[in-house]
Amino acid sequence: MKKHVMVADVLGLSDTDPLMPILRASENALAAVLRLLADMPGVRVIEDTYGFRFFNMQMPPESTLFLTRWPRENADVLLDAELTRIESMGLDIDWNLFGPPSPPDLPDRLLGRGLTAQRNLWLVADFAALPPAPPKPPELRIVRVDSDARWDDWQAAFEHGFNSEHGAPRYRKAYAVKPLDFRGHRRAHHVGYVGARPVVCSSLLVADGHATFWDIATAPDHRRRGYGAAIVRQLVDEAIQTGCRTGSLNSSALGRSMYMALGFERVVDLPEYHWSAPARMVGAK
Repeated sequence: MKKHVMVADVLGLSDTDPLMPILRASENALAAVLRLLADMPGVRVIEDTYGFRFFNMQMPPESTLFLTRWPRENADVLLDAELTRIESMGLDIDWNLFGPPSPPDLPDRLLGRGLTAQRNLWLVADFAALPPAPPKPPELRIVRVDSDARWDDWQAAFEHGFNSEHGAPRYRKAYAVKPLDFRGHRRAHHVGYVGARPVVCSSLLVADGHATFWDIATAPDHRRRGYGAAIVRQLVDEAIQTGCRTGSLNSSALGRSMYMALGFERVVDLPEYHWSAPARMVGAK
């Protein structure tokens, strides 16, 4: 049975809710992926006991802040210092909450300083309850990226699938220079071909029995042929073979129906608060 968890539900979850370990694992996986991108030009990563910040002057990806765990008594001081730092860098940033905030009224404090409430769509799958795998298109050949030539093809599929001529080489370089077992997280990258043309790409990250899926993109002229579904299901099967029992991904609206058909049936609209200089000015009265 599909269960749709809305924003207010996420904010009100208890730490003992069965969904919380998956959300925390997804949050940690996001940090792991952004650590891989920390050497990109224009990127600055700050990690401490108060959160994880990813500042990027040369998008993509966008700047983001999460893993916020603040004591109530000095939350306003920390928040104002954080926004001052962001403002000094001239950046917009998305502030993500993957569960009950600390302090509990952090959303109100963010809204009170001019941030705007948005949603960040995550989908969750229980691998013990997956539907049958969809038929794999016979013309599609999926291989693991294991050489410079494969990275070239992965980059080409990424560029066309995301329409990201600037971002594709940045992601490829950041991933390719890091070991596949990086800081305790294992990952794999795949590319799918029709004939000699790379038309679909993906990335898989595994940690602590949980799998997250990234960089899933299909060239526009090859969509709606089952290629994205085939590469995702192959990654799911590989994750299961490594011992994973659950998986999650950050979904676009375009891919949501495909992922849900594959068994990512739990929809989680995570709270996301967007900060920009004009918003800060409006909120500061």
